[in-house]
Amino acid sequence: MQNKTKVIIRHVVLVHIFTGIGGFFLGLTNPSLEIYQLGLFNIVFLILSFLTIGSIVAELRFRHLRAVANIIWLSSIFNVFIIPVDNAFIYWLFSIIIIHITAFIGGVISLLLVPPKNNTQNVSSSNSSQKKYLSVNQWIIGIASGVITDLIVEAIKGGLA
Repeated sequence: MQNKTKVIIRHVVLVHIFTGIGGFFLGLTNPSLEIYQLGLFNIVFLILSFLTIGSIVAELRFRHLRAVANIIWLSSIFNVFIIPVDNAFIYWLFSIIIIHITAFIGGVISLLLVPPKNNTQNVSSSNSSQKKYLSVNQWIIGIASGVITDLIVEAIKGGLA
C-alpha cells in the first residue's frame, strides 16, 4: 500500500513539473498569450501527462489516474493565490471537472495504445515480439503528442493573428 502511495505522489509531482515547465516556457516564448490560451495548453499537457501515466500503470489504470487527478486538483489550490484572475476560487472548484476529463481522455488513449498486462501476454509469448509491440506503441505516443502540440500551437497562432 505504501509503495502505491509513493507511485501516486511521484506521478502527481511529475504532472506538476511537466505542466509547470511547459507553461513557463510557453509564457516565456510568447508573453502576450491570453489566460485562456495558457489554459488550453495546460489541458494538452494534462492529457499527455495522463497518457504517459496510463501507459506506465497498466493495471488498475483508471483507479490510479483518478487518485492522481484528485491530488492534482487538491494541490492546485495554490494557483488561486498565484494567478491574478477574478473568481479564481470558483475556477479552481470547477477545475476538478476538466482535470478528470483530461485524466479520462489520457487513460482511454493509453488503454488503446498499451492494453492491460494480461492481454499483452496473450498477444505473443516471445520477448522480441513484445518488445516490438511496445516499440510501436512508443512511436505512436510520440507521433500523437507531436501532432497534438502542433495543432494547438497553430490554433493559438491563428488566435493571435
